[in-house]
Amino acid sequence: MRITARALAAHVQGEVEGDGDIELTGVAAISNAAIGDVTFADTTDSVTLAGTSAAGAVLVNRNAPQSSKTLIRVRSCREAFAMAMMLFHPRETYPPGIDPSAHLGDHVLRGQNVFIGPNVVLGRGAQIGDRTAILANCVIGDGVILGADCVLHPNVTVYPRVRIGARVIIHSGTVIGSDGFGYLRHKGATIKMPQIGGVVIEDDVEIGSNVSIDRATLNATVIGRGTKLDNQVQIAHNVIIGKDCLIAGQTGISGSVRIGDGVTMGGRVGVVDHVEIGANARIGAVSLVTKDIPAGEVVWGVPARPAREAKRESAAVRRLPALLKALRIKGLGSREDPAAQDSDSTSA
Repeated sequence: MRITARALAAHVQGEVEGDGDIELTGVAAISNAAIGDVTFADTTDSVTLAGTSAAGAVLVNRNAPQSSKTLIRVRSCREAFAMAMMLFHPRETYPPGIDPSAHLGDHVLRGQNVFIGPNVVLGRGAQIGDRTAILANCVIGDGVILGADCVLHPNVTVYPRVRIGARVIIHSGTVIGSDGFGYLRHKGATIKMPQIGGVVIEDDVEIGSNVSIDRATLNATVIGRGTKLDNQVQIAHNVIIGKDCLIAGQTGISGSVRIGDGVTMGGRVGVVDHVEIGANARIGAVSLVTKDIPAGEVVWGVPARPAREAKRESAAVRRLPALLKALRIKGLGSREDPAAQDSDSTSA
């Protein structure tokens, strides 16, 4: 693809400063940008560095310093660069058709221009929306409803009684609708509680690789519109996640948790069962959520608590060795402290 800097500026709602007729053919980071590439710089130092690169044009924020390069000034250069990336590298499309090795059960309903790849299995009564692509080795259970413009990458498994909206992307190895971890102790034995609910994945969700989303015990586990799940995330039964949440890799969410809209979770967060996390809360990486979190709260730590409090405690702990040393020098150290006892015996 070829586009002028002026045309790209119009596409990203920016303003050109410099040669608007320069032709752009791709995107690149500053460090390896070549002639014809557009890059982005979001700090004063990176604008200076971009000025010494071979890039044809640089996306910058509106208040960025001037440069010898052609600049495209925008409200957010990172957002504009994402738009440029999608322009030069549009989403892959798949030719409509069904691979001869695919197996379709009875009463499968397919929309227009659907792609069914090698060794795909579609269960009885499955419904596939227009322009959806199901790649190699995916298994779609009985009665699954899959909306329009979805992409299921190879080796995705969707159990029965799962509903998936439009424009959903599911990456390889993910399992949706497996049984929740529901067991009862009875007379010394462990009894499995049937998991007869379903899973609802709303529109515009993206699910990373090797994610597990369990079906509900009775109703539905829900992933809200626009939410993005990173790789290796575990969503237990009966969880309800709101709209436009961001959940990073290796996070585990226990059963019956309620998560509001716009929540952000860092990597390796753990959430115990039955807690509620308010809208727009932010949870730092490697935190353990053990109780409800109010809307808009920023928390961190084990257990998760307000981030300012957790940081003060962490800073205090780091200062303890120096404080103990200072106390021993002044003769105020504990007699039970081995270091203090050694000091006393030496002085004697």
